[in-house]
Amino acid sequence: MDEIKRAIKIGEKYREHFDWSNVNEVWSKLDEELEELKEYLNDDQNRPHQLHELGDVILTLIQVARHLKLDPQMALKMASDRFENRYNSMSDFILKDKKKIQDMSLDQLNHYWMKAKSVTKEHEEKALILALEKT
Repeated sequence: MDEIKRAIKIGEKYREHFDWSNVNEVWSKLDEELEELKEYLNDDQNRPHQLHELGDVILTLIQVARHLKLDPQMALKMASDRFENRYNSMSDFILKDKKKIQDMSLDQLNHYWMKAKSVTKEHEEKALILALEKT
């Protein structure tokens, strides 16, 4: 079973007796889980704890989606598509300026990223609205 779907089912299964009453409470739990992950961010000797805390963050974030009645699988797909579209647009702008992406600094890349973001924004917003209408 897809783990995102499994996480949703876990939340639904136990919500009657063990759930947050609103999305703000889930968000507080997410903040707590993020802080716990942050404790291990630079601790490469503690990879098991990094994995543990990352899993807790992801599971809690999926519960945020459940409380918002949003499909986390769809949200992730759309975010991945959005990233790829922006990256491709950014690359096109860089090529038009006769530059090489590998020669650019992060600041320069961020400039092109923001340019790509502004160009793709309208299309992305329409795609989000269409996706929500289908649910």
